[in-house]
Amino acid sequence: LGVLALRRIAGVNVFNYNQLKSINENKSILQTNIELAQHQIIRAR
Repeated sequence: LGVLALRRIAGVNVFNYNQLKSINENKSILQTNIELAQHQIIRAR
């Protein structure tokens, strides 16, 4: 593998890692919103 190929692979890995991180953060935000909504629904009854 040449230096350029290695750099390209490293760049793709960093990009994928950042994507995964933001997906996980969005998931936990969604989870929190769902839990809050469920509590409000229970209270409204």
